[in-house]
Amino acid sequence: MKRIYIIIYIGLVALSLASCKQMKPDRQLESVGELMDSLIDRGDQVYRYIICSGDSTYQDERWFHYISNRGNSYVQQSSLLFLADKTPALLDKLCREAEKSYRYWEGDSLDYSITMHSKPLELLSFKWFKNKQQEEIVSLSHTTMKYAKHLSAPCDPTPIQAVLQKFLAEQKNVTTYDICYEWDEGVPFTDFKDEQLILRYQGTGADSLAAAKITGTLYAISLKREGRSEELSAELNKRMTALITERPIKGATLASFYPGGKWKFYCMQAFSIFDRQRRRKLYDLKVQMFSETLYILELKSADAPRSAVPCNWWAVKRIHNDKVFYMNLNR
Repeated sequence: MKRIYIIIYIGLVALSLASCKQMKPDRQLESVGELMDSLIDRGDQVYRYIICSGDSTYQDERWFHYISNRGNSYVQQSSLLFLADKTPALLDKLCREAEKSYRYWEGDSLDYSITMHSKPLELLSFKWFKNKQQEEIVSLSHTTMKYAKHLSAPCDPTPIQAVLQKFLAEQKNVTTYDICYEWDEGVPFTDFKDEQLILRYQGTGADSLAAAKITGTLYAISLKREGRSEELSAELNKRMTALITERPIKGATLASFYPGGKWKFYCMQAFSIFDRQRRRKLYDLKVQMFSETLYILELKSADAPRSAVPCNWWAVKRIHNDKVFYMNLNR
């Protein structure tokens, strides 16, 4: 009887070894950059922020954020399993290589804070926990401080304006619209619902309710060929990234959004310049792509004590206090 069991056991081991030979080994990720790229490939949303300081350095951050029960797709659920499988082993490895690290792991909560280097600064952060509403929250960020080739220029929108105008001059079928957002003295932004206004700068002290007027131009680039909108969006992002990383502008921020999956481009972008000394938002540039149209909004608000942009800015011609005037645009 024992001989029969031994034969069966040997047979099972042989089958197991044969199947192992056919399976490809599950390779462990080597870096957080590789992990972020994997999330994009899987169809998840990844944000990138480039922030200029006052010298020759700039901060480059990529960020993934997930909150359960908020319209998340199957792809995101699948990626949570991917993160649960890949992230702890990767971060444990990086903790051993880091200059300084902190790890907290208890029950459903997981918290990593890693300083890979202090000069130049490189930070990693990973959090997985449940909030009071029992929503599952997952946040992964990778921040590096990098050095540009040149010293930072003053808070001046001229370089980015030149980049935009050169880009527009190369395009065909560009339609322009004059834009104006205006608030009278004493009218707060809170008259709007939270989802109606973005990029708010409320101002401080008396400026928080001061009269404000922001003017600019909306550019609509009509595109007939499928995929052209993606190409132009990626090209403009490339040029803005080159500007802000090679010749930084003090107070400038470039925010880009990767929708993930098959979309290997930035579908939403925002470039802004904020003068901290004067407490003024000097410049806003926003990019939004649709299948047949690329929209670019350029706002100049150097003298405005406070400012805001409507969420659906590509469809808004004018705002006066709580009244919004729309225009008909074909997408």
